[in-house]
Amino acid sequence: MFFAARLAWQSGLTALLCAALYAVTPAAFVRTAAALANQEKLESALSMLGAMLERDPEAGVTDLDIPQAGLWDSMGWMEVYRNPRRAEQIFRKGLTLDPGHERMYIGLGDALIQQKRYDQALGIVQDTTGRFSESAEAWEALGKVLTVLGRHDESMDAVRKSLEINPGNDKLKRIPAKLKARRDELGRAAAETK
Repeated sequence: MFFAARLAWQSGLTALLCAALYAVTPAAFVRTAAALANQEKLESALSMLGAMLERDPEAGVTDLDIPQAGLWDSMGWMEVYRNPRRAEQIFRKGLTLDPGHERMYIGLGDALIQQKRYDQALGIVQDTTGRFSESAEAWEALGKVLTVLGRHDESMDAVRKSLEINPGNDKLKRIPAKLKARRDELGRAAAETK
């Protein structure tokens, strides 16, 4: 069955057909994806694993023997909003392979936010800004967590730091004004309730 799965993928079958093959023989499908990843065919492996993750929300992937941290990063980001608990497991597995992989720390923080584990997310992202102090993406992630926690002044500082590093981020340029408006709105609402 392993060879059937490999032949199906190498023949260019769609993700839907691969998902159907996964339904029949999940073990062979996963072994094929792992073999492709180990042969540096990461895009094919990622497509197969993506089809598997979409088809089977309970599929276990953290025991796969895939040594490429980048593949774990990509799988984690596919799952952050669909299945944040699994994304957390995937990012943690990937970080065992490459503890210096900045995007996986940021993804782990995002997965924790999606699970409403804000204090843990804050700890991860603060650690990330410490490790990667010149990363605009890390400071942006810190701003996101602080915003969720309602710490708007600190969030504005993190966003400003991100913009200092990457002044070309047009999307981020609008955030400080929005945060200030939100902070002012909350201040007025608090004053009215007194």
